[in-house]
Amino acid sequence: MRTSTPSMNPNQKTALPAPPHPILVHRQFAWPKCRPQRATGDLHEHLSPLRSAGPRSAVGGVFLACLATLWGCMAVSAASLTHQAQRDPAGTVALGALAERQTESGQRGLAAVERDGTGLAVDGQRLRIAPQPCTRIVILPDRTTGNDAGLSYVDEAVEDINRLRPDAVIAIGDMVQGYTRNPAEWNRQADDHLARVQRLQVPFLPLVGNHDVISGTREAGDRTYERMYRERYGPRWYRADFEHLVALALDSDEPCDGRKPGLGDAQVQWLTRELESLRDDPRARIVLVHRPLWRTGSSRAEWDARVHPALVAARVDAVIAGHLHALQMDEPRDGIAYLVVGTCGGNVDQLPLAGQLHHLTVLNACGGDVDLSHVPAGATIAADFIRSSDQERAYALKRDRTMSFEGSLPESAPAGTAVRLECVIANPLDTPIDIQLMPEPLDPPPEPAGGGERFLSTARSDMANPFTWHASSPWSLETVAPVTIAARQSARIPVTFRATADAVRSVPPLIAGRARFADSRSRTVDVILRARPDIARTLRVDGGVGARWPISAWPWTPYDTREPDGSLSLSRDGSGHLWIEVTIPDGTATGDAAPLQGPQQAGPDANPRNDAVRIEISAGDSTMSWLVEPHAGRAYGDPIVAEWTLQRDVTIDTPHGPHAGWSIRARMAPEAAAAMKGINAFTADNDLTYHTQWRSLCPPGRHAALDAQPAGALNTQR
Repeated sequence: MRTSTPSMNPNQKTALPAPPHPILVHRQFAWPKCRPQRATGDLHEHLSPLRSAGPRSAVGGVFLACLATLWGCMAVSAASLTHQAQRDPAGTVALGALAERQTESGQRGLAAVERDGTGLAVDGQRLRIAPQPCTRIVILPDRTTGNDAGLSYVDEAVEDINRLRPDAVIAIGDMVQGYTRNPAEWNRQADDHLARVQRLQVPFLPLVGNHDVISGTREAGDRTYERMYRERYGPRWYRADFEHLVALALDSDEPCDGRKPGLGDAQVQWLTRELESLRDDPRARIVLVHRPLWRTGSSRAEWDARVHPALVAARVDAVIAGHLHALQMDEPRDGIAYLVVGTCGGNVDQLPLAGQLHHLTVLNACGGDVDLSHVPAGATIAADFIRSSDQERAYALKRDRTMSFEGSLPESAPAGTAVRLECVIANPLDTPIDIQLMPEPLDPPPEPAGGGERFLSTARSDMANPFTWHASSPWSLETVAPVTIAARQSARIPVTFRATADAVRSVPPLIAGRARFADSRSRTVDVILRARPDIARTLRVDGGVGARWPISAWPWTPYDTREPDGSLSLSRDGSGHLWIEVTIPDGTATGDAAPLQGPQQAGPDANPRNDAVRIEISAGDSTMSWLVEPHAGRAYGDPIVAEWTLQRDVTIDTPHGPHAGWSIRARMAPEAAAAMKGINAFTADNDLTYHTQWRSLCPPGRHAALDAQPAGALNTQR
C-alpha cells in the first residue's frame, strides 16, 4: 500500500509531476521503463542476486530474467556513481567513484567529502550530487537509546533503501549510541553502523546528532567524539546540491556539551549566506537538523529570531528533524512544513499511533516542490500520520504517570493467598479513555499498528526485559473488566492478586494498563501504561542461610539495564553492629569518573557517573542516608556506616543463571543501628554511559520494616 500527500508547501511553485519510477516497497514490485540491455549482457558484481539477497529476499532463478530486463535502468544508476570527486569554481565537491574511493579509505557507503590535512571532514562544504531526472532522497531516522537488537531495523532499512533506489540517503543523526567515556566503544558502535551503511547502493550523507558527539565525561570542553565523528562520518554542517533539490544540513549540538543545544554564530552566518544564494534558484530546498530547535526554550526563541525568517525569505519547503523518537508533523509555518521523524532501530516502547515506529521518510523533489511520505516495513504512510496534538495526548498518558496501586502485597504468603488492592488511574486527557489491566508478558505476539494500517508492531516484545519484568513473581493479577474513565477524571479499580506459589521475598509483578482513546481522526490509539504494586517488605536480621531480599526495578523505564536484580541481607555481630551486604550482578563495574559535587547528587534521583550503593534509614521522624561509589573508593552522606569493604569479580547465582558482579559489606555504627526503624537500599548501574539506572529494595520514598526475630517457616532460600 502506498499513501502519498500533496506538496507540503501550501505555496506550491509548480504542479508536481508524477515520479518517473514508482516507489518499490516490501512485497510490491513495479517495472520501471528502461533502455534496452547492452549487447554484452554483463552484470556488475553489486547487482548479483546472490550478493544482494538478504534474509527477507526470496530471490531465485526467475529473478535472473528480471535482472536482465532491468539491466539498462540499473546501469544508468551505476554510471551516475563513476565520476571522480573534484571541486568546481564555486567550491562544490562532486560525489562520484564511490566504490573505488570509499573502498580504498575504508569508508564504503559514505559520500566522498573534502578533508583537511589531518583527515577531518571540512565543515560548511558543498556536496554536489550527480544529476538525475527527478530527485528522491530517503531520510533515515535515529537509531540510538536502544540495545543492539535495534540494528536489525537498520538492516531492514538498508534493504528497503536499496529497493527504493533514491538518489541519496540522509541520516538525521544519532547513528551510534555514544555518550560513552570509552573511544574504543564509540568506534565499535560506528563500525557496527558503517558495516550496514556500506551495503547501501546509493550515496549516504550523515547528519550529526547529540549521541554522535557528546562525551560520557559530561565535560563541556570534551570534543573527542566530535573529532572522531568528522574523521569517520563527515562535516558537522554542509550543503548538498541535487538536480532538483538543495539540502542544508545543520549541527544542532554545536556547543557539544549536552546542556544547551543550538547553532553557533559561524554556522548561522554560513546558513544565511547559503539561503541568500538560493533565492533565485528554481530547485526545492529543505533544511535538516537533528534536534527540533524550533520547539521549546531558548533554542526556540533563537530559531524564531535568527533562522526562521531566513528560511521564509529563501522559500524553504520543509524543515525536518529527529531526536524525539516520535513521528509527528507540526502545523505549517509561513508556508514551511515542519516535520519530526521517528526512529529506525532506537527504543520504541509504544504502538505507532502513539507516534513511535521504525520507519524511513521518502522525499521526492520535482519541479521545485517536495512530496513527503513514510515507509515502514511493507507499506507507506502519509507524512502527517501522527499529528502533534495526538502525539502529545499519548505522551501525556505516560508522562503524568497516570497509573499506580494503593495497598501492598505481603512479604511472605502461602500459595493461594488472595490480596485485594486498588489500581488508581487518572485520565489527564480532554477525551475519555478505556483501560484494560493485564499482566505484562515476556513474549507478547506482534499486533496491528492501528488506524487501519496493515503492518504489525513488535514494540512490546522488543522492549521485554526478562530481568526487570519479573515474570518469576508468584503474584498473579486476576482478570479485571475494562473500565471507561471520563475526560479529566480518575477511577479506583478494585484488583485481586493471588499467589500462585509460596511468596518468599518475592519480586513485584509488572502490570500493563492498555489505555485507548480516539484521536483527531477518530482512530483508536493504544498507549501502554505500566506499574507495580508495592510489597510490604519486612527484613529479618540473621534471617538464615540464603536470606536475601531483592533490589528491584520499581518505576518502569525502557532504559533499564539488562541484568538481574541485586540483593540485600542483614546480620548482627556480638558487638551490636548491623552488617549490610549488597550483591550486584554487573558486567561492567564503573568507578573512573570524578567525585560527586554536593549532597543533592546523593539521592535516588541523582545521576552519578559511577556505580553506587545508597543506604537510607529511618529513625523516628528523621531519615539519614549514606552513599558509596565502591569502585572509586568514595563515600558521602551521614556517618551511619562505620566501615565498608568491596569484593570484586564475584559470580552471583540468580533466577536467570550465574552472572558476574560485585558486592559490598557495610558495618552500621551501633547507635545508628539501635535507632533504625526502617531501611531502603538503592543501587545505581552506570556501565560507562551518560545515564545511570537505579533499582531499590522498596519503591523510592518507602522503607522496609525490621524484624529482629529468627526467620519464619516461609523464610527459606529461593
